[in-house]
Amino acid sequence: MELPSIEDFYNELGEKIKVERLRQRISQEELAEYLNLTRSSIINLEKGRHRPSVYQILQIAAMLNIEYIKLIPVTLKVDKNTTTNEQLKEKVQSELDPNEFDHKDKNAVLDFLSLLNK
Repeated sequence: MELPSIEDFYNELGEKIKVERLRQRISQEELAEYLNLTRSSIINLEKGRHRPSVYQILQIAAMLNIEYIKLIPVTLKVDKNTTTNEQLKEKVQSELDPNEFDHKDKNAVLDFLSLLNK
């Protein structure tokens, strides 16, 4: 999957924030105060000129009471050919040399891998 240019990404992000802010009738001043920014920073954010941090995106989503992912203008698709955690666990189980690890070490590795599936 090809990502949009950084300019397009931030333009679309800003537009999504603006649309949702207007839909909820939240002023630029209110959003600025919540984020501890100036109103001109919000204008720049909505025009794609201010590049908010991940934390600021989370703050904006919290104020708008929406999932942060709804603001992100890109959806990444998982490659079906990537190794799953279960496949990795099976591979480790089959390839662990019993002489290389004692039973305790092998169980520790398997326990760790099982946490990845949760």
